Amino acid sequence: MSITSVCARKSFQLTLIAACILCANSMAFAQTNIQKTDNQTINNQTTGKNVKTTVSSDIETVLVTGDQNRARKIASETQHFLSSDQVDSIRAVTSGDLIARLPSANITTNSRGETLVNVRSAGERQLSVFFNGALVNVPWDNRYDLDLFPANLIDSVATATGTLSPQYGVNALSAVSIQPKTKLKNSDNFQVDGQFGSENQHGVDVVGSIRRGDHDFILGIGNYERDGVSLSSDENLEFHQRDDDQRTNTDYERDNAFFHYGYEQGAWNLSTSLIYSNIERGIAPESDRPADDVRFWRYPKADTFMAVVSGSALINANSEITATTWMQNYQQTINSYTDDTYSLLNAVQEDDDDTYGARVIYSYHLNNSLVNLSGNYVHSEHQQKDTDFDDLGIAIADSVSDQNYSQDLISAGLDFKTDLTNQLTLELGAGIDSVNYIDTGELPGIDGFDEPVLRAGLNWQATDELTLRLAVGEKSRLPTMRELFGTALNRFLINPDLEPEKVFSTELGFDWFTGPHFLSVTLFDQQLDDTIDQQRVGRLRQRINLKGSQVTGIEVNSSWALTEQLNIIAQATLSDARRKVSSSDEPDVLSERPENLGRLKLDYAFLPNSNLYLEADYRGKSYSPDPDGDFQELDDATLYNIGVDWVPETLSNYTDNQLTLFMRAENITDEYYLPQSGLPAAGMSYRFGFRYSL
Repeated sequence: MSITSVCARKSFQLTLIAACILCANSMAFAQTNIQKTDNQTINNQTTGKNVKTTVSSDIETVLVTGDQNRARKIASETQHFLSSDQVDSIRAVTSGDLIARLPSANITTNSRGETLVNVRSAGERQLSVFFNGALVNVPWDNRYDLDLFPANLIDSVATATGTLSPQYGVNALSAVSIQPKTKLKNSDNFQVDGQFGSENQHGVDVVGSIRRGDHDFILGIGNYERDGVSLSSDENLEFHQRDDDQRTNTDYERDNAFFHYGYEQGAWNLSTSLIYSNIERGIAPESDRPADDVRFWRYPKADTFMAVVSGSALINANSEITATTWMQNYQQTINSYTDDTYSLLNAVQEDDDDTYGARVIYSYHLNNSLVNLSGNYVHSEHQQKDTDFDDLGIAIADSVSDQNYSQDLISAGLDFKTDLTNQLTLELGAGIDSVNYIDTGELPGIDGFDEPVLRAGLNWQATDELTLRLAVGEKSRLPTMRELFGTALNRFLINPDLEPEKVFSTELGFDWFTGPHFLSVTLFDQQLDDTIDQQRVGRLRQRINLKGSQVTGIEVNSSWALTEQLNIIAQATLSDARRKVSSSDEPDVLSERPENLGRLKLDYAFLPNSNLYLEADYRGKSYSPDPDGDFQELDDATLYNIGVDWVPETLSNYTDNQLTLFMRAENITDEYYLPQSGLPAAGMSYRFGFRYSL
């Protein structure tokens, strides 16, 4: 690409971002109608607790508003969320620790060391993660490592599954929304969190919040380190395990910083969020295969910087415009070594990803109907430098390869909602998702894809306590550039002939709540054609389109207040994820998809602001390919966790400042669990910590 065309593209991106800033949006992957307001009781779908808040009587919510407690259930998707108080109570280290508490969310760490989430046994590349309305996924592979996203800057977390609106953008068949802290409990506040525990883990986070008139400022910094991940005493790892107590090469260190500015004035508002995270870590080797089939990798560098500008403005009594713009720079260096001593390099991969995005939504209200016109644009550039090393660990000059890849992801859509009766609401949506592969490295260019997005839903408010919903939809997941062209340091064969995954989804569910009790049940079915998976070609792997696959199941989420002090949360997802095969000789299972997921949590308030909880986390059996590519059954497991939060009342009686002490112990029975062949989950671990607010 010429210098002139690069400059022109950059100018266009900056112009687009500037234009969208003027439009402004406070949308965190949602948007609201600010028209008629009245008091409504909105249900927290994770706890069943009712939150009294002032919201619009005509709110149309894609997933969440800036305040996720204001989300309204809509027919076309199933929503779950953790409120600010719930996020605080988990005392998480990364965003993955929070998302794992939501129904149907399956968190795994793969052989690249990436912590990923899939929902309802769908592929992780079918899920989009958003931060304050901005896409977090790195488009090169349409995934994001949740370990790179620190928990100290997060206010609330939500998921959406089902038949999602075109407003979510390309490849978003399910979604996670991460909302940043925009203010602490009081207008001016300072908060310090510290923790330490097993495997020499220790960390500290400092967050300060200031409000001056209509202006909100918040600043946070943090650091977290650990020597490694604990290993169950029941482990029986065949290869590459040098320590009985700690998983080989799993050390981790993170520094992070966060800034947020918000301003609200009359009919418009504006906010800016900045996040920086700098990580160094090791990657556990697969312990079920010999050295010639294993990644001996370390990441001396994995940096993320993200800037998000958003806002909203009322045009008149019937219309509103909202927009979000963002830029992200993600850099990583992968060092590949010859063996598990991690002393002799054989290859290095250096990645630099720049992503620019914008979303604009125009909303028009007419009587009992709402129309949304939406557009998404994401431009992504991936620069990759590969270097091979000789047997002495010296870089081979002739081996250096610099490659550039870029693509545009564009979506446009129309959503329509109307009240057919006082109890029955109809939702319709249509749009198009497109990808244009611009630069393809050293390989010939390929054609892009244009795929339709369709959805329809009915929402019936049968009684004040009971809501029934039905939805169907069609959407595609387009191949990523890494799937098409990535070799992963000579471990993959490329396949530029991949086709999109075509997905048809159906949901039928009900939500019931009364007082402190809540129950949600959803039946779901996802039919996929041309599922993208892997096959073995000798000692290498190659991505291919399968005939298809199907995921069918039921999801249950409930919360019951047994007494004023004792609350119980029960979640379960039973699913059957299968390939569509042409003969009985083909395996019909999908990789690393637990058949069942379940969580039972007892939460007991033994003192004001002091809690004790016990949690059982069940992971059903799954299947994972062994070194020969044959699927092996992985056993189910139940992991038990315990936690205590204690506020010393004697200190609170003498000062307005508050000190909270906490303890967390996870997998307290030291259960041995394999979510993926050769890659065991952590054994027993514990943490002690404090929060001091003033």
